[in-house]
Amino acid sequence: MNAILLFLALHFQHADYPMLVTDQARHRVLIVNAPSGQVIREWNAADIREAHRKWFRNPSEVKFSRDGRYILTCASGGGAAIIRCIDAKSVWYDSVGGNPHSIDIAPYNTAVVASSTGNTYTVFRYDTTSAPYQQGRPRKAVFAPDAHAVNFYNGNFYIAGSNHIWICGFREGNPGGVAEVAAYKTVKIPGRGAHDMIYGSRDGVFYLTMVDTLLEFHTKDNSFHAVAGKIQRNIKSFSESPDNILPNTVTVPQEQWWTDEVQDQQGNVLLKLPGAKIYKARWLRGFVNMETRINAKGDTVMFKKW
Repeated sequence: MNAILLFLALHFQHADYPMLVTDQARHRVLIVNAPSGQVIREWNAADIREAHRKWFRNPSEVKFSRDGRYILTCASGGGAAIIRCIDAKSVWYDSVGGNPHSIDIAPYNTAVVASSTGNTYTVFRYDTTSAPYQQGRPRKAVFAPDAHAVNFYNGNFYIAGSNHIWICGFREGNPGGVAEVAAYKTVKIPGRGAHDMIYGSRDGVFYLTMVDTLLEFHTKDNSFHAVAGKIQRNIKSFSESPDNILPNTVTVPQEQWWTDEVQDQQGNVLLKLPGAKIYKARWLRGFVNMETRINAKGDTVMFKKW
C-alpha cells in the first residue's frame, strides 16, 4: 500500500471522510474529517519566509494533484504553492500576481496558475528537490481573460475563463526553461461567468460551475451537459464523490464569497466549521492515469502514473 492510500485508510474511520478545505478566516488550507470537523493536516504558510506569507492570504484554491503526492493551492494574495500531502510541507511556491484562482501541475515539472484579475495563465517550471522559493525562476505569462480554473488531463491543460474554455497543448521546454502551453482550440461555454472547474471520476469529464448553472464538460467531444441537483447557481467549488460512495459537494457563499459549511447538491450540510470562511472544498481523492507526452525533441514518452 503506498503512502497516500495508507494515509486515506488511516483516516476513513467512524463514518468520517477527509476533505480539503480553504479557510480564509485564518488563511489556511486544511485536510479535515467530515462531518466531525477533526483537523488532520493544516498548512498556513508558516514554513515559508515571513516576508512571503502575505502572498497566501485568502487561499482561493485547493486540490489533490493527479500524481497523488501533493496538495495544490493558490491565494488572492498572489501566491501559488505545492504542498507535500503526507506532512503538509511546502516544497515549491512563488508569487504569480493578479488574483490566482487555480493551479495544476503536469510532467516535466510544469505548473500552470490561472489568474482572473491578471487575465493570464502563468507557466512555471517547479522543482521540489531544491529550496521551495528561488527568485527569478523561469516563467511565462499568457493572456487569458478572466482565467479562473486550470486542469491538466491527457496531455492538455484545460483553462476556463469568463465564458470560454481554452484547450492548450503541452510540450516540454528546453532544459531550465518552461514548457510550451498554448491554446489550439477555444470552446464557448453555454452559461455565464465560469468559476470552478474540476475533474470527476469518469475519464475526460470535468465539472464546471457558472454564475447561472452547473455543467459537465466532456473532453471527448467538447460537449456540455446539465448536472441534476437542487443547488445550481453561484457555486464556488464542486467535488464529486470518491467512488460514488459519498454525496457530491458544493460551497455556496453565505456572505460575500465565503461560507462556514460544505453542502451536498440538495442543500444538506456535510461539514460545518463555525467561524471559518470556506471558499473551496473537495473530497480528498486521487487519480492514476496512463498518458503519453511529446518531449522537446518530438519523441513520444509514456507516463504510466500521472
